[in-house]
Amino acid sequence: MARSENPMGAGMTESGQPEPGKPGMAVEGPRQRPAAKPRLGYGLGAMAALLLGAWGIPAQAVGGGKGTAPTVTTVQGAVQASVTAPPDDHDDDDDESDDREVSWQEAMDAVRGEWLVSNKEGIFDVGPCSATDRRLCGWIIGLKYRTPQPPRDYWGRSECGLGLLMRFNKTHSGRWVGHILDPRTGRIYQATVWRNKKGQMELHGYIGLPIFGQTEIWTRFKGPEPGAQCKMDPNIH
Repeated sequence: MARSENPMGAGMTESGQPEPGKPGMAVEGPRQRPAAKPRLGYGLGAMAALLLGAWGIPAQAVGGGKGTAPTVTTVQGAVQASVTAPPDDHDDDDDESDDREVSWQEAMDAVRGEWLVSNKEGIFDVGPCSATDRRLCGWIIGLKYRTPQPPRDYWGRSECGLGLLMRFNKTHSGRWVGHILDPRTGRIYQATVWRNKKGQMELHGYIGLPIFGQTEIWTRFKGPEPGAQCKMDPNIH
């Protein structure tokens, strides 16, 4: 399955802030609570709806203007944004981390591979961003849809193969901290991923502070593999 590089970097300064004068790249202000949470087809959309709607928290987000999609760049040309990692003692009962420093290889092996999202409507391929970039990225490789073509993101790009988990860095405890793109709104959120003791991958998306967030639990995908254009078997549930 072809995967596109993760969108980020264009229109941003080295501090991770939008460049002045870039249309559609400004940080948005507070949003009103929606009358109903939109259902976007897989767990990321539901998480984004909850993050924005349930508390009415301002979105520290990049993007938002039609025609201003983050440019698909090489990893070398991308700008890494700063992230804030949750405390390492978060959810100790299910976390595989301990006080020792976890090696890159161990941390990568823990989450590398194909994962089925919590609502069973999407599959992600998670692994190194590229052969030369040791950060963690994730791409959509499976989607449930009934239309002739896969769903399209905020800027009209096919979501099949789209990179949504963007340049996660390893922490001392072996967690990965980075950003996650909501393809339906163009917003980018901070996020942390790790594998728990049950062998599941937990993805915690948040705005500003980790306490203002939600955790999704993903499970190892065991097949069958998606067909053309990332189309999933509708019987997977």
